[in-house]
Amino acid sequence: MESSEYETVRNMTLLFFFELLVDKGGPRTLHDLSCQFGAKGFTKEMRQIAGGSQSGLKKFLAQYPMLFLINGDYVSVNTFQQVVEEENGCKLSKSISANSTSQTNYIQSSYSQVNESNNNSPPVSLQQQTLKQRINTLVMKTLADNTEKDRSLQVAQMGDAWKLKVLQQTRVIVNARESLQIIEDIINPRKSPSDGKIVVSIDCEGINLGVKGQLTLIQVGTMSGQAYVFDLFTCPNIVQAGGLQKLLEHPNVIKVIHDCRNDSVNLYRQFNIMLINVFDTQAAHAVLQFQETGKPVYKVKNVNLNTLCDHYGALSNPLKEQLKSIYRGNQRYWCRRPLTREMLIYASSDVLSLVPQIYVSMAKLIKPEVQVLFSELCEEQIQMHIKPAEVKARKKQRKVETEVADLKKRMEDATTKNIVLSNREIRLLRYLDLTEDEKEKLKGSYKVARKLEKLENMGQDKGDSSDDDDEDKVDDEYYSMESYTSENSHSGGILSPRNTDTPSLTESMQMMDEILSDERMDRFEKIEKLEAILSAATGSATDQFSSSSADASPTKCACSCRDKTKSLRTDRNIGSSVASQTYSTGDIVITKIFLTEEEKEHIDLTNSPKK
Repeated sequence: MESSEYETVRNMTLLFFFELLVDKGGPRTLHDLSCQFGAKGFTKEMRQIAGGSQSGLKKFLAQYPMLFLINGDYVSVNTFQQVVEEENGCKLSKSISANSTSQTNYIQSSYSQVNESNNNSPPVSLQQQTLKQRINTLVMKTLADNTEKDRSLQVAQMGDAWKLKVLQQTRVIVNARESLQIIEDIINPRKSPSDGKIVVSIDCEGINLGVKGQLTLIQVGTMSGQAYVFDLFTCPNIVQAGGLQKLLEHPNVIKVIHDCRNDSVNLYRQFNIMLINVFDTQAAHAVLQFQETGKPVYKVKNVNLNTLCDHYGALSNPLKEQLKSIYRGNQRYWCRRPLTREMLIYASSDVLSLVPQIYVSMAKLIKPEVQVLFSELCEEQIQMHIKPAEVKARKKQRKVETEVADLKKRMEDATTKNIVLSNREIRLLRYLDLTEDEKEKLKGSYKVARKLEKLENMGQDKGDSSDDDDEDKVDDEYYSMESYTSENSHSGGILSPRNTDTPSLTESMQMMDEILSDERMDRFEKIEKLEAILSAATGSATDQFSSSSADASPTKCACSCRDKTKSLRTDRNIGSSVASQTYSTGDIVITKIFLTEEEKEHIDLTNSPKK
C-alpha cells in the first residue's frame, strides 16, 4: 500500500470511530468498537490498520490522544473541556486593592501553562474546526470511493469494449455460397499484400478434438483483423462446396495455427483434408528456444496460446479458463445452436491474436539457418496423428543426430587421458568413426572397451553370412529412444545393454574414481554416470541368474514317455547333466545348481525314508 493510500485509509478509519462515538453520545467499550469491524463500509484495509483485535484497536486509538481518551476498556471523544474548566476560573485576591501586577502575571502564567499542556491543541473555535475536519474527511472518503468505483467501472468497460470489438470483427458463415465468396476474396485479394504473402490464422472447435473427434467450427482470421466463423454443424457441405478445403490445401496461403496436431488429424479423418504450408506457433517457439539458448527442440516444453500472447504483446483470451471448465462438464458444448455471444468471442479471439501480432513477431525472429528445421517441425506437427510411426522415426533420427554431434564435439574438446561416457553415449559409439587416439582415450573405461571390441569384431566379420544376425543382435541389444519414460527425460540414456558383460566390483570402483576425479564434468552428469555404474553393479546378479536359468532349462521332452532303460541310464549319469553357475560378489562366492524336474523327483525319492 502506498503512503498516500495509507493516509487516506487511516483517516477513514479514525473518522469511522470518531463519528461512532459522537453518535452514541458517550464512552463505549473496546468490545463494542471492535464489533464494528464487520460493519458495512468498514473495509479489509481499515480493519488491518485498526489492528484487527481489541488490543490492536486500543494501541491504534492510543496513538491519537487528541481525538480519543482511553480509560481502561472505555473509549470516549476528547473534547478538551477538562483542561479549559480547570484553568478558566481566576483566583480573587484577598484585597481588591492588591497589586494589579499580580493579576497580570497570573494571566501570563496561565497562558503559558495552557500552551505547554496543550501544545498541539486546535484554535479557539474548536467546534467549527472539528466540523471542518469532518467535512474534509467525508469529502476525501467520497472521492476515494468514487475513484475505486471508477476503476472497477473502467475495467468492466474495457472488458466490454474488447468483447464488443471482437464481436464487430466476427462474421458467422452458415451457407456454402457466402463461404465461397469469402474464400475467393482471401485467396485472390483485390489489393495484393506488400510482401506478396497471403497469411490467415486457423483454429477449430468441436467434440474431443483428436483422432476420434468431430469438428463443429472452423475459424479463419485475416491480417486485416477480420474473423470468419464457419459453422460446420449447421452446414456440413460448407467444407467442400464452400471452398474451405481449397483454402486449407492451398500451397500459397500461409496457415498460422497454434499446435495443429489435433486440428490436422480431425480435418484429415473427417474431410480428407491435408494441411499444407502451415506456420505452427508451437514449432516456432521450439525453434526460437533452440536459436536463443541452444536447447534441443525435443527438450523444449509446449506453451499455451495465452502465454505466447503475453510474451509478444497480443490480446489474450480472458474466457479461455471459463469455457474450459464448462467444456469439461459438457463435451458437446460446441454443438449448441444458436451460437451464444461468449462462444463467438472465445472462437474468434484466438485467430485474431495469432495474426498479425504473434505471426509477424515470431516470423521476424526465426533466422534463415533454422528455416529448414522449422519446416520439418511444422510438417511433423501436421503428420503427428496421421502417420505416427513415420513421425516418431523422424524425431528419433533427429535426436540421435543431435546427440552424436554433441558426443563428437565432446570428444574433440576432451583433453584428459580417459573419457568417461554414460550408457547412452556408449550406445551412440556405433554411429562414429573413431580414430586410434580416440579409441585409446575411451578404452580407459571397462564398459567402453567392451563395446569397442564388439564393434571391431562386427567390422571384421562383414563377409560372414552371420553378419546380418549380429547386426540385428546389436540393434536389439540397446533400447530404442521410444522406450524412455518421456521424450525430454535426461535419465533415458542410463539404460544398460541387456547382453553387455557387467564389470566386477573392483572395476566399478575404478570407474567411479575416474568420474569423481574428472573436474571438467558437470555435476549432474557425474551423478548420472555414477547411477549408471551402481545400477549395473547391483543388477548384475539378478540378470545373470535369470539368464542362466533360461539357458539351463531343458529343450527336450521331460515327460515319462521314455522307456525304462533310458530312465535308468539317466539315473546313473545324473551328475553329467547337472548345470551349475558360480559367481562372486566381493568375498562371497555363490554356486547355484540347476536340475530338471525328473532329476528333482529322483533325488526326492532317494532321500525319502524307507517304509
